[in-house]
Amino acid sequence: MRINRFAIIYLMVVSIAFVSVREALHSQYFATFVSSKITTWLSSKLNGKIKIGKIKIEVLPFGMDLQEVMFESDVVSVELANVSIVYGIQNIFKSDVVIEQVTLGEGIVHVKENNQPSENKEISQILEDLKNVWPQVYTKIEDLPVRVENLIVENINLTLGQNNLSLP
Repeated sequence: MRINRFAIIYLMVVSIAFVSVREALHSQYFATFVSSKITTWLSSKLNGKIKIGKIKIEVLPFGMDLQEVMFESDVVSVELANVSIVYGIQNIFKSDVVIEQVTLGEGIVHVKENNQPSENKEISQILEDLKNVWPQVYTKIEDLPVRVENLIVENINLTLGQNNLSLP
């Protein structure tokens, strides 16, 4: 049995290239570059201030993990420990980007009240307020330049004035 030297050299080059690309994607320089671009773009689109602590870009599954994400506008203040975005392998072959899944994990959402009394509301009233605001939020999600197939919310605490609502 004869070993093909060309195949061995090819496998070594491909392995070294894969490891090099993975290390470059996980480098601090690349993460800072991507974070600054994402922060600038999102701040202009959302009319607020956004801060991203760390970004980890993953090759398999193809996506990114944003850690220590903070967003503040005149309407809402959001602090999330983790935002996970999975693009999916099918995006390599498509011209339009489809995000398979976005997971918002372990955070606090504080809705700022505008000209409303700060008395304690019943949970049914809080849910009714959320139901009234949701069509506006959903419209903004639909207007994104990419299509999001799944939006998962895990361990989020919603605060409206003196009222709290936990979303497991």
